[in-house]
Amino acid sequence: MGSASTATARRRSTRSPRKEKRRRVVPSLGSPIPVTATRRRTPAPRSAAIEAPAIVGPKASLTSLARAAELNIAAAKAGDHVQLPLLWTAAAAGPSVAEYQANIDDPDYLPSQRLLAKRGNTVVGHAQLDAAPLFMGDSALADPWLKVARIRHLVVLPEFRGAGVEGRILQAAEERVRAEGSPLVIARDVAPENFLARGWAPFSALSASMAKARDLLAALVSSRGAATGGVNGVVPPSYQVRLWRHVELDGLVRLHSIAAPRPAGAIQRDRAAWRRLIQRHAYDRIYVALEGRDCRVDSLQASDHLAGYAVVSRQRIVELVADPRHPDAQRQLLARACGDAVELGWHEVRLDAAPADPLHPLFLEAGGKGIFGPRDGAIACLAKIVDFPAMISFLGTALAARLHAARVPAPCRLGVEIGGISHSLEVTRSGAAMTTGRAPRTWFSTSEATFTRLVLGQLAIDAAIERQELCVSGPLVRRLLAVLFPRQAWWLPPWEDLEA
Repeated sequence: MGSASTATARRRSTRSPRKEKRRRVVPSLGSPIPVTATRRRTPAPRSAAIEAPAIVGPKASLTSLARAAELNIAAAKAGDHVQLPLLWTAAAAGPSVAEYQANIDDPDYLPSQRLLAKRGNTVVGHAQLDAAPLFMGDSALADPWLKVARIRHLVVLPEFRGAGVEGRILQAAEERVRAEGSPLVIARDVAPENFLARGWAPFSALSASMAKARDLLAALVSSRGAATGGVNGVVPPSYQVRLWRHVELDGLVRLHSIAAPRPAGAIQRDRAAWRRLIQRHAYDRIYVALEGRDCRVDSLQASDHLAGYAVVSRQRIVELVADPRHPDAQRQLLARACGDAVELGWHEVRLDAAPADPLHPLFLEAGGKGIFGPRDGAIACLAKIVDFPAMISFLGTALAARLHAARVPAPCRLGVEIGGISHSLEVTRSGAAMTTGRAPRTWFSTSEATFTRLVLGQLAIDAAIERQELCVSGPLVRRLLAVLFPRQAWWLPPWEDLEA
């Protein structure tokens, strides 16, 4: 009996255990794909946020190309917002949470300002578009403000990178910008590879100075005493510098509108644009300088007494503007920013300002350094002209004035070959026009990127001819190009690009 029960127990122990029913797990965007030990293969659900990352290697690139061919580029809708934070988390890129929320809270925000690359219902790529009037820096223009578009937050999932998704998003963005009437589009603080492949040009719009805060304070005191004849460099301040109050918004709008000299690239801000900047809170402090030391004025009337303001983010002064009638207000605002930086433990101060700003030499006097153009070879800004005829038409009065100042008889006709396509450029006494078709005998040939730099005054013509980036039919064309498109210094204010 005992032997029979023992045999029965042995048979039960050798039976295969009953397989447990496994619960199906649907991965969410950005979460690791669960690994199961079962041999049964369940197809990935189509409704999942993303699929498993592609395997690194040649096979992965083919898979990425096949996936990219199934994508659709379209404007975003309200229902797409739920996927965007998940996309940025998975891609480890994109705006901050505060910046994204500030965009959505903007009263003028529309979901269609975003372009999405979708595979089915899954968002795999994103870019945001907006536009603002930029000052083109030439007083001869009938209207010096040009509507310029901007591309921000170009983000693609890692498994789709390098498969042409970025290029398709940029192509759709350029077509949309052209249809909306913006001949020029810019992008800042982006990975340049995808942009350069589509004919974008590096655009030098960086102008800043850096110095030690204590050395700056010493230089400010000495220069102030020398200029006004103070005793031992100590002069009583003539302005009250304090933190800005929200009821003084009209004062900021007024000061920004009368700022001089206005550099090429300055952004036109109305009251609504100022409200958006303030509500985004992409800054730490805003200082204002009020006329007179004893400013016992009502808060509602203080806006009329503002002589300057400074916007500070950590130890960086991103914008410093003063009334042209009160140039010394700039120095006292800088002194307040330096003093607070020392108290907060920031030993170095950076000032972002136009290349012609009078404070740059002060930083050099204090033993600092200037940053003008790309830093350490990095490309901080890119630009592209997406509508050549519209851009030339906008610059028509300026081109005619330059031709007249150089005593070149009008009309002047030039043939232009851009990327293998022939155009004709004609400058008359009152304007200019560019048409596609047969080119005159006097001509020049170049690429889209080089033509963008030429029109924006960012190209050294003689050096470009030596590098064969620009081919001309003769010396006359070289002189005409130097007259029509002289070098021009640009500066794009960085405040709009700071994230909340």
